[in-house]
Amino acid sequence: MMAELVFRIDEGGFQEAFRSWNGMTGRFMEERGQVLCAKAQADAPVGEPGEGHQPGLLKASITTYPTTDNGELCIRVGTEPEVDEGNIGYAYFVHQGTRSHPILPVRAKKLRFVVDGHVIYARKVNHPGNAPNPYLSRFLPEAFD
Repeated sequence: MMAELVFRIDEGGFQEAFRSWNGMTGRFMEERGQVLCAKAQADAPVGEPGEGHQPGLLKASITTYPTTDNGELCIRVGTEPEVDEGNIGYAYFVHQGTRSHPILPVRAKKLRFVVDGHVIYARKVNHPGNAPNPYLSRFLPEAFD
């Protein structure tokens, strides 16, 4: 005597469960993305007023982007690429850090900035660099706990 076990996969049901944002995989990924987003927003640095940007802009720009890549569900967490090219183009450099480097004027002969209320003009400034602040990637493991 032999028992026979047959599995039939409902292709439509499979697609809905594993390749749709309405299915269990999509809902799980969105939930995990929201967890990562909230932790990154809480940890993102906020600059001081007068540093050439709006304080809190980086923190406010962090969001989730559900998308598909070659038919696979993807959840992206961070700043919108179109936004990052504009006002918060520094997001990558905050996250990854920078080496020391010179800063040279691009559209003028001299750089202009304010230090302790005094206007300073310089042909070149040596930036000391920044330590990395991985406000996004440091919480990846926690997002899946």
